[in-house]
Amino acid sequence: MSAGNNKWLVVRRGVILTPSIEPVIVELDGYFEAVQLIAYVTDGLRTRKDQIELIRRKALRHSLQNIYLDLETANLEQIVAAGKQNQPYWQILWSQLLSIGELINPPEPAIAEFDYIHPKRGHIPAGHLVGVSPHFKGTSFDVGGGKDGISQEVAVLEGAIERVHGLLDITPEPMNNAIHCDCRLVT
Repeated sequence: MSAGNNKWLVVRRGVILTPSIEPVIVELDGYFEAVQLIAYVTDGLRTRKDQIELIRRKALRHSLQNIYLDLETANLEQIVAAGKQNQPYWQILWSQLLSIGELINPPEPAIAEFDYIHPKRGHIPAGHLVGVSPHFKGTSFDVGGGKDGISQEVAVLEGAIERVHGLLDITPEPMNNAIHCDCRLVT
């Protein structure tokens, strides 16, 4: 069965599915049907370039262009002077996003410049090394929340974690109005 046939957990156009996430999404469709809740898979496999553009979009959403005037058009891979060190432009934006509660992984392992709060691990001090997104490996997908937030979707996913083959964990991301879902390949 294909996730393209789902009626309740619908995959948005452009989402790239993988062998690790598609069977989980297919199986989850029945859980959303059971509570008559239509939800959407908003993200799947991502590339490094996708991750950098996601950082740009989130920075724009938080009006960081008021600080970084060239944000809309800048090459975010460009190395810029920041304090006493040189680093990619995206790293400055990414660190600021984390510090305001916008949970996002870097496009390559990077040091967070500021303290931030992780929804499951609590306070993370500045200087912490953060790895790349599991979306790069094709083992994660996101479910978007509705107009009323993510509480209904979280309830469905929490009820499914121990029952759906391949679904390992979920991380609610209220600021993103999404739930990050980690999976493993089921053979």
